[in-house]
Amino acid sequence: MSDKTAYVRIPSFAMSNKRSIDSVLRVNHEKIIHTQNLIIDLRNNGGGSDDAYSALIPYLYTNPIRTVGLELLSTELNNAALLALSKDTLYDEKSRKEFKEIYDKLNLNLGKYVRVKENMISIDSMDRILPFPQKVAVLINEYCGSTTEQFLLEAKQSAKVKLYGKSTYGSLDISNMHHAISPSGEFQLWYCRSKSYRIPEMAIDNVGLQPDHYLDPSIHQKDWVGFVLENLK
Repeated sequence: MSDKTAYVRIPSFAMSNKRSIDSVLRVNHEKIIHTQNLIIDLRNNGGGSDDAYSALIPYLYTNPIRTVGLELLSTELNNAALLALSKDTLYDEKSRKEFKEIYDKLNLNLGKYVRVKENMISIDSMDRILPFPQKVAVLINEYCGSTTEQFLLEAKQSAKVKLYGKSTYGSLDISNMHHAISPSGEFQLWYCRSKSYRIPEMAIDNVGLQPDHYLDPSIHQKDWVGFVLENLK
């Protein structure tokens, strides 16, 4: 957008978009790591898969990222979703192996909530902090939810990152959407299979995540990028 600011727009973190997201970042990698500011526009991004945003994290990272885990309700129908993921080639081999391990663990505990990982809290570290970008602005609005909110929880832990816009949708505490078709085939039920250990101390559902810089109604959304550009100067 200028000699000091790069811009990337990601309308969805659907797993089917991961290769496109990774490709755009790979092609523009040298530009990004030699540019002072980065704007990540996530407006209207309703979520998808955590794997889809993994390539963004190195550009934001400044210190270890703490993530609060979750537990999954083990039922035959719910567990079948994990088995399907373990065979989905959109995911890499490591992820597919982890899905299969979780599936096996769940099947040993039918009817129970099962902790996905051994520890309730995971801490992810990287061996390098990129000197550029120095400032990262993330644009959010009321239609950002689910996986996008998980990304924001991670991004907010970076000293580089500030959120601009409006509070997010609030749909992360109860998550991992799945669907079931009725016997008649006329209805489809969508429901969630997991609950976060963050609740009730840090509930996000029906509340959302707050921006660091609230962009009030006097600033039209078409002018948000321009406003952030000025703010980053």
